[in-house]
Amino acid sequence: MLTKRSDGRIRFRHQLMEAVVYEEAPPANRQAVHHALASVLTGENADELRPWHLAAASEAVGRLDDEVARLLEESAHRSWARGACATAARALRRAAKLSSSLATANALEGLQVAEGTGDDHLAAQCSAGFGWLAAARGDEQTVADVAARFIEVWVPRGVRVFSGCAEWNLGMSALFTGRAEEALDRLVRLSEHGHHAAHPTVAVLAASDTAEADLQAGQRATAEAQARLLRRCSGAIDAYTEVKSVWTSLA
Repeated sequence: MLTKRSDGRIRFRHQLMEAVVYEEAPPANRQAVHHALASVLTGENADELRPWHLAAASEAVGRLDDEVARLLEESAHRSWARGACATAARALRRAAKLSSSLATANALEGLQVAEGTGDDHLAAQCSAGFGWLAAARGDEQTVADVAARFIEVWVPRGVRVFSGCAEWNLGMSALFTGRAEEALDRLVRLSEHGHHAAHPTVAVLAASDTAEADLQAGQRATAEAQARLLRRCSGAIDAYTEVKSVWTSLA
């Protein structure tokens, strides 16, 4: 199950083993481990990694934490500033799950500005971010309303990035409420050739959610395929620039 790396560190032989051990650990144990890691982190990336461990500690026991949400939002702004928009998106989604008020308020402000200036594309990008936050906090009606509007407006125009965002939002909403098979049915459309929601960038951004839906639905082989996709694209910042402006209002 374990193997020793060339640098002397111990790791699991396979990522799925790591995931299984983590998921089977008691919540209090996961919380303690994440708190311990957050307290001893050093190096140039410590300030970026610490909020993630603190968030995982809170989530392990189902606790909201406004302070950790604030730290994640600050981390998202720093990620955005250096061009890591995918990391910024993940941080904001995590912040919304811990305390939706901060990120949601910023998303609404950006949406109102875009609509006031008549910028349809910017308004749609802000709406996509608002939909992600609604899915993270379990607001299924808002997710459905945003997705319906996207499909009505953007599918006829053939703008697949927004159609893809609609399916991603709906898939996230189903996943976060325990409907893994429904989530998977929607998320696989992002890479389904010929589908109106198929979009390679959105598929990469949603890969971690798709992998989680695969695992919850018992589809381990396809979860591995999503993990490989993430590994191939992990350093490709340029792949994310098409949706970078989604987070303009939150910078």
